[in-house]
Formats: sequence, C-alpha cells, structure tokens
Amino acid sequence: MTTPPKLAYLTLIACLCFGCVLRPSERAPLQGGETITYKTYLSASPATAVITFASSGSGFVITSNGIAFPPEEVSGDLRHGRSRLKVFNLAILWLAPSERRIGTKNHLGEVTERTTSDGREVYVLSERNGAMLRYFDAQTGFLVKAKRPDSIIGTTDLVSSTIPGL
Repeated sequence: MTTPPKLAYLTLIACLCFGCVLRPSERAPLQGGETITYKTYLSASPATAVITFASSGSGFVITSNGIAFPPEEVSGDLRHGRSRLKVFNLAILWLAPSERRIGTKNHLGEVTERTTSDGREVYVLSERNGAMLRYFDAQTGFLVKAKRPDSIIGTTDLVSSTIPGL
C-alpha cells in the first residue's frame, strides 16, 4: 500500500510534469464569425491570411483564406491540445488570462517578459529552443506578432481584427 508521503510525492511529480496538460482550459472570448488578418514573411515577399473563427460545439473551426491551409478544429482555448496550429506555423493564437504572467509555462515555452511592441502592451512567449518569440496583446491575449530572433523570414504581424479590443 502506498503511504501518504509517497502519494503526495507522486502527485507533486505528476503536477510538475503534466501541469500544463492538467490545467483547466479557459475559453477564448469569441462568439464565432470574428476574423484576424496576419501578414507573414515566409520569403522575400509577404503573404496575408484572414483567419475566421466559427463556433463548433465546445470549440471553434479555424479557416483561412489568402493561403491554402485546411480548416482546423480546435478547443475553446483555440488549441489542438499540445499540437501546433498549422496556419503560418503560428502554433497558438491566444494566451488565457491565467497564462498572462511572467514565468508561466505552456507546451511551447515560457512567458519571459511584459513589454511594449509596436505601441501595444504585450507578453512575450519564448519557445523552449529559442527559435521563435510570440507577442500576445496584454489585454485580449491574442497573438499580435511572431518572429525569429535572428531573421525577418518567418515574421508574422497582426494587420487587422474584428475582435473587440484588439
């Protein structure tokens, strides 16, 4: 039989290892029909995609026009669990309020700072391998910029949105 100290120790290990998976998801503040337009520099010439969110059960279906990406069904927190969204390899589009704190970790990396970027207060999510920095609006939590620290290729910027406050 497991003694209480061993059980507590095993529970602590499970929470540390799987905390971001076990953390209850928070629903993004969307009704369905909202759009976000991003411009990305996949090469020397930029490409633009308009991402549309449609309600679907307890989550959303994300579609994009401008660049051919298949529709993606995501949960209410706009994620595929621990998988990355395929549109421009953006990975995640929204940080929940509980993740908007320096030191918070998720499946991509860690929130390392709160700063100003392009005149907007943002939280910066640094990937674990340092390959990508993602900037999320401090008020709404939506992605406003993604960039590689060493190159303009792969940079993605918010162009416009119908989401209130963004």
